[in-house]
Order: sequence, then C-alpha cells, then structure tokens
Amino acid sequence: MDNKYIFPITQWSNFITLFSETIRNLNHAVEIQNYQQIIQHSTAVIEAILQQNTTLTALYETRAYAYAMRYQFDLALADGEQIIKHTPTATSGYIYKANVLSMKGYQKGAIRSYDQGLQVVQKSKAQDQQKVEMEALKIGKQLAIKEHSQKFFDPVDIFPVEITTKIFSLLTQEALLTCLLTSKTWCDRVQDCAEAWRSLVIQDERMDFHLARVTSKIGDHVKHMKIGITTFEMGLFKKYLKHLIEGHFTRIQSLEIQGKYKVISMSKGNIKKRL
Repeated sequence: MDNKYIFPITQWSNFITLFSETIRNLNHAVEIQNYQQIIQHSTAVIEAILQQNTTLTALYETRAYAYAMRYQFDLALADGEQIIKHTPTATSGYIYKANVLSMKGYQKGAIRSYDQGLQVVQKSKAQDQQKVEMEALKIGKQLAIKEHSQKFFDPVDIFPVEITTKIFSLLTQEALLTCLLTSKTWCDRVQDCAEAWRSLVIQDERMDFHLARVTSKIGDHVKHMKIGITTFEMGLFKKYLKHLIEGHFTRIQSLEIQGKYKVISMSKGNIKKRL
C-alpha cells in the first residue's frame, strides 16, 4: 500500500463549491420562472456533468480506497470494475483492481490486471502519456511478481491443530481479524477456534463490521459479550442485536451493552427476556 501510484485521494471542496453554486443559480431561476436563465444554468450543469467523467472515476477511486481500508475487498473490487467500465482507456481502474487483489493475497489476479492495463495503454495512449502510465503499471506488476515468487511456509498447514488453536486463543480481536483475511484456510481455522472467541468486545467500527459478517460462524463460541454504542455505530449495534435475536450466540452467558450514559448488564438467565 506504500506504492506512490496506489489509491490517490481526491479533494472535493473546489468541485463541490463550483457545482453547488451552479445548482443554486438553477434553482433560483426556476423559482423566479426566468426561462432564459433556466436554459442557461441547466446547460451549464449538463456540460459540467458531461465533462466530468473523470470526477465520477475519482469518486469511485475514493470509495474503493475506503472500502479497502475497511477490508471490504469485494466492494472495492466492484468499484475498480466500475472505474474500468466508465474509463476503459485509463489505467486507474486496473491499478485499483490489482492492488485490492494484492491485498487479498491474489497476486496472480493482480498481475493479470496490470497486464490488461498495459495492453490498454499500448493501444490507446499518446507516447508521452504512455511512458508515465506504463511505468506505474510496470512497477505495480513487478511488486506483485515479487510477492508471488517469494516462498513462505504456512504454519496453519504445518502445525497441529492443538498448537494453532493455542496461538489463536492468545491473539487480540484485531489480530484475529487479520488472520480471518489471510486466506480461506486461515479463516476456517480461526472461525473454528472456540478459545479465541470466548469473549467478544464490540467497539471499533472498522474491525467489528467485518466480524459481524462472520458472526454465524463464531457466535456459538462466544460466552461473554460487550457492546459499546455510539451515535455512529447504531447500524453496527443493530447487526449484532439481530444476530442475538436469531440465536447465533447459543452459549452466551453474559451480555453488557454500554451506551453514552448507561450500562445494561445481563446474565444468561435473562438475556432472552430482556431482548
């Protein structure tokens, strides 16, 4: 993720200010029924939209970056595909897609995406622009090839289940999330590790939204659960509440829900009654 060509973040203040002003002018013209101004400002908005295909691409790039940072790789890849769809002769979509695939550990797929970008550049770009964009794609491809060629041993494949279970039981929730995202083998092994999920603390949005998606697999291991609620996390709270009501936490013995001003504690005997 430290490659200088990866995930540029666009600043939107200038564009939003300009576009908002044009929209305000159009709304004012509609209010006073000045049809000449309506035509004038409507035309300005239409032209701005037609000329700002790169703005749409930049929005997809920004959202893809945010999805990737929250480990929502499938959504980040979908935005990468949208970038390619809207600007098929630009390199950014291929670079975004390749780097999300690299983050997932799919180096072969990343290399293919870089190759697709190189083919597009060779066919459609002017020579000066082609040189810069080809350099970006080649650097990214070289990094993916290097990652793919490195030989690692996988401790989950080598060590007995008893040893990996002990290791996983000592990890923090954040470390367990990283393990879940490492590979399918790791994900399956971590989800099956009852000791690792005896206690579940829900308080960090980025991590816990992903954990919410695997609750059906880890819920049966959880015995003690604590949920912290803030204004921004109500959607997250509702997800876990839904899992509780649906019976995904079959072995839970205690539940604590901590709000801004109040803490609600429940024991095994009254969790279902309180919910």
